[in-house]
Amino acid sequence: FEGDQTDVSANQFFYHDRGYWHEFQHRALDFYRSTKWYRTGDPVQSAASSRGAEFKRLPVPDDAGVGTFADAMLISLRSDWEVCGSKTFVAGSLLSLPLGDCIEGNFDHVQVLFQPTERSSLQDSACTKDFMVMSILNNVRTELKYWEYLGSGRWQEKMSDAPGGGVPIGCDVSVSPVWPADSNDVWLIKDGYLQPDLLQLASAA
Repeated sequence: FEGDQTDVSANQFFYHDRGYWHEFQHRALDFYRSTKWYRTGDPVQSAASSRGAEFKRLPVPDDAGVGTFADAMLISLRSDWEVCGSKTFVAGSLLSLPLGDCIEGNFDHVQVLFQPTERSSLQDSACTKDFMVMSILNNVRTELKYWEYLGSGRWQEKMSDAPGGGVPIGCDVSVSPVWPADSNDVWLIKDGYLQPDLLQLASAA
């Protein structure tokens, strides 16, 4: 695997994610666009081995970000994306679908985990063993939204009893997983003009 002289960078990486091995190749065309290839990782084979599965180019926009959660492909959009002339996913959305479907270009079962509005945008997301916690800026207020992973690229929203997902008005919060390989615990760092800096340990479950 190699890039072109005009590329900003080229890299290949391999990792384990919640029971699944993944391997990617990226060619950064510029600071905002990259072409992406994927194959199922094999911890027995070397990165240069051709005896394993072949790399396949992912049929996603060059300016989209991609990642995984177990056997799901996660796609974050920087621009509107029209699929098969029938569906349009708007810029700023976060999508999930089965990994195999993404590789084959089958986008019939895409689940929209977040879609921005005129007053809301996705700030960040933190993934634990079984959950995703989204930090959303809604009307200049930080809110948390919780999703539980069901498998095969599907998620179920978990409603919080507290307004804003437990974030007080006037408070900002950052979320990071403690140990996503086998825990649903998260670190919460809260601060604001009515909130002294606070570090909390909580469970996404």
